[in-house]
Amino acid sequence: MESEIKEWVKKYWWVILIILLLPFVINVILLMPAFFPIVGENTDWLSFWGCYLGAIISAGVAFIILGVQYQQNNTENSKNRQLQISVLKYQQERDQLQFVIKILSELVTLIDPIEVGRLCNQFGINETNIFSKIDSLVFNLEKYHQELSVYIDTDNSLSNKNLQIDINSSKCEFFSMLLDIKFLFNSFCKYTNELKIDDFKKDSILSEKISEKMQTIILQYDKQKTNYLSLTDCRSIAKIRVESVLDLQDRFQQQIKDYVKKEKERIEKLLIL
Repeated sequence: MESEIKEWVKKYWWVILIILLLPFVINVILLMPAFFPIVGENTDWLSFWGCYLGAIISAGVAFIILGVQYQQNNTENSKNRQLQISVLKYQQERDQLQFVIKILSELVTLIDPIEVGRLCNQFGINETNIFSKIDSLVFNLEKYHQELSVYIDTDNSLSNKNLQIDINSSKCEFFSMLLDIKFLFNSFCKYTNELKIDDFKKDSILSEKISEKMQTIILQYDKQKTNYLSLTDCRSIAKIRVESVLDLQDRFQQQIKDYVKKEKERIEKLLIL
């Protein structure tokens, strides 16, 4: 309040000057000869003006203080309302971030090349179970990705757009690896437990569904080994394909850490007025 009064004094200094000079002006007026009869003596008029102006000044000062207090109350109320809004938004954003972190944790757990490598080593024991696990993995990845997209689509901030790009890139890379391995073993089963690479090349449906990266691995393996791929060969090729994405989980985790860090910093700023 003290600062508001000082600001008012700087703005209305001329009012204070008039108040200080007014007694001298009244004294001069009282000493001037009157052009018509005036009731009362000079001392009576001096007393009247003293009381009159004193009342006006007191009322003016009270009015100024009231105005300053009113403005201060409005300012404080506005700050309190803004604080309440900021706190509510902070809580909402924090809860949403916790929801996103939970889904991202699930995605990181699912994007696990090492676990896929273990599945490849089990091939030949129970193919149906392995294919079922791969299909389940694909389904869950798509499920969590869609859940996350619902949140991201409601907020088109730069951080969320970057996160969406990172997730799409990681998911597509991991999906491609899963489908490559699944179609490789499907091909092996189709050609009676021994896959001839020439037959594989002639099968347009399979060759279209397997990525260029997988085809390159198969051709390179063909040059080193034989034109016929046994179950052991398919496992080896699948292992090479898995190794091509071994750094995916680490990269994805780092991308998530960067995103969460930026989001936490942004949310904390919501409480700074």
